[in-house]
Amino acid sequence: PADAEAAEAVGLHANAQLASARHELAALVDNMAASGGAHGGLVAQAAVGSDDLLALAETIDSRLPAPFNLETVMEAHPPTYEESMHTVLGHEAARFNALLHVVRETLR
Repeated sequence: PADAEAAEAVGLHANAQLASARHELAALVDNMAASGGAHGGLVAQAAVGSDDLLALAETIDSRLPAPFNLETVMEAHPPTYEESMHTVLGHEAARFNALLHVVRETLR
């Protein structure tokens, strides 16, 4: 909240800091991918023959929560005109499930 107020104080939209952080993250990911080069990058080199990384991936995978049951979410919080945030909840639960799927597939 304080950051949003600071952004508005200098004439920026309240989401300006979020947009800036997303841009910085994208740049960081691009730089990490670019550092791989022809040699596969540090992560790929470390992964060769490394049981520690496999154990870490298994640990992370075991700690991930189960995906949301979207039917249950929508039954418990049906989207109505009066409760428009229920629609957002359903969308975000679906997005979270998609993210969990990508994380799990990446760890395997």
